[in-house]
Amino acid sequence: MTIQEQLLEYKRKSKIHTKGPLSVVLFVTRKAKQNGLPLRCADLKAESAGQVAGLSKAAVQSILADHGIVKVLAAEGGRTSRGSIKNMEDYAAFLT
Repeated sequence: MTIQEQLLEYKRKSKIHTKGPLSVVLFVTRKAKQNGLPLRCADLKAESAGQVAGLSKAAVQSILADHGIVKVLAAEGGRTSRGSIKNMEDYAAFLT
């Protein structure tokens, strides 16, 4: 199975269909590209452990801009969603 097929299967199984989870996936993918694998979830959590550290509208828009996309994905970018930490942990485990 190709990586693209694996990603599509992950998207389907994890229900990555809305802006918040997509923002998390984009952000974590960028972190994996920058820092390499394996990802440590503890390093991706804010001090409060209630948010993904660094995940913001600006961060997501920067990633999109790198690919020529200027449309705003989400005002909150997944930062305030209670599911963002779980999405980050699941996706980091998938990538690792």
